[in-house]
Amino acid sequence: MFLSLFGFRELWSPGMMIVCLFVLSIYLLITIKWRKDFKNSTPLSISEAFSFILALLFLYAVKGAPIQIMTYLIYTAYTIQTVILFVLVPFLVVRGIPNYLLAYIRSTPFVSTLLCSPIYLSVVWSILFVCRQIPIVFDYLRLHETAESIYTILLFTCSFIFMWSMKGKRFNLVWKPLLLIYIVMTLVASIVFFSPVDLYKTYTDGAMWMQAMALCVPADTLNQLSAFSGPSLFTNMTPKQDQQLGSKLIQVIQTIIFGIILIAMRWNQKSRTFSTSQHCDD
Repeated sequence: MFLSLFGFRELWSPGMMIVCLFVLSIYLLITIKWRKDFKNSTPLSISEAFSFILALLFLYAVKGAPIQIMTYLIYTAYTIQTVILFVLVPFLVVRGIPNYLLAYIRSTPFVSTLLCSPIYLSVVWSILFVCRQIPIVFDYLRLHETAESIYTILLFTCSFIFMWSMKGKRFNLVWKPLLLIYIVMTLVASIVFFSPVDLYKTYTDGAMWMQAMALCVPADTLNQLSAFSGPSLFTNMTPKQDQQLGSKLIQVIQTIIFGIILIAMRWNQKSRTFSTSQHCDD
């Protein structure tokens, strides 16, 4: 298999594993050991811990596991990474952080301003997402590690704040911002699918592909890859077929994820309504 060309460090990033374990350690310390230092704190629930751990597992799966190196080989892997990283992971992180902790962070004026309106945040997220898919921007980010890291952190942070801004709000206030993002992602996927040309040169131009690979593999691995003319040799698909499959997958995966998010939010609202009615009856 072509992945045998890459070493353990490229396929299973120890650095990302350490980051995820460190974040989990801090999370458990804050929510368990230091919990009483926060006002109105409550014990960490199983669902909160499960959501946060699941978020870290998905984060490692798309940024520390083989799919990360595959994003430099096929566009399809990139689309899978994009939907999970910028939609599913932020949603799970927000669900995993206890309400008292979110309230503590939200009490600062700057954060409170950022969380003013989900619809505004959805517009900002949509602009950032669309710009990332523009071929010239996409190829530039693939060839400049620092720029891609900054853009990824910015888009992830925006996704997190957007998901946070919707937590606890009534269902009729959050479905429109989610619908906007869903429509934008659908339009982008459709444009990529129906494009008559290969959009991204880092998947078609051998020289640009090697330049991109130089950012994520050591010199000895890069020397082995120099025997290949481009990433197309790692797949049976043509670049156009890869684009079309990727755009189909992004549509299917995002539909499933957004469906889960809407169902979860609807269920949470019904649970709060039921709890409130019981409290009033008592």
